[in-house]
Amino acid sequence: MGVNIPLERGRGARHLNSYISPQIIYQQQRDFNELNLGVFVKKGALTGGLWYRTRDAIIASIAIQTKHFRVGYSYDATLSNLSVASVGSHEIAIGYTFQCRIQNKKPKRMACPGWG
Repeated sequence: MGVNIPLERGRGARHLNSYISPQIIYQQQRDFNELNLGVFVKKGALTGGLWYRTRDAIIASIAIQTKHFRVGYSYDATLSNLSVASVGSHEIAIGYTFQCRIQNKKPKRMACPGWG
């Protein structure tokens, strides 16, 4: 669950070029459950974030996005007992946005049935 809170006011604010987005994610699978609390901040093409995964890790992320590409990096700093075996993990994400054209489909005319 999250929300985008604009950091700019005025006519261009509707496009959300700059916003802060607090997030809450709860996951459960059988006896395991996890709560992630975090925030993203977007300013133009840059996005940064900070998360806390309960009893496990702190996650920092940064990403840059152009019209079609998105490249991001995140680091999970382990806080749990696993920190003895692992100091954390790195993640690199690369995405591409395809240019999908929304077709303006006009409803087809239907002839009314004739009676008689």
